[in-house]
Amino acid sequence: MGKWKAIRENIRDGKLETKLFDLEKDPREQINLAERFPDIIEKIEKIMVDEHEDPSIERFMLPALSEKN
Repeated sequence: MGKWKAIRENIRDGKLETKLFDLEKDPREQINLAERFPDIIEKIEKIMVDEHEDPSIERFMLPALSEKN
């Protein structure tokens, strides 16, 4: 997504969080911009859900990406 990088954290413990970084201005990923750009988060999360494929190895399976707490 161009200059944007999103990272999903806390997937296993049920406190799912998506962090957003502007790699052009913050290449060290120090400033989480998720709250400032909810529209970008929404687009990226949709891509994550739409493109997700369950792994064939059971131990790598995670809770559904669409679930949020």
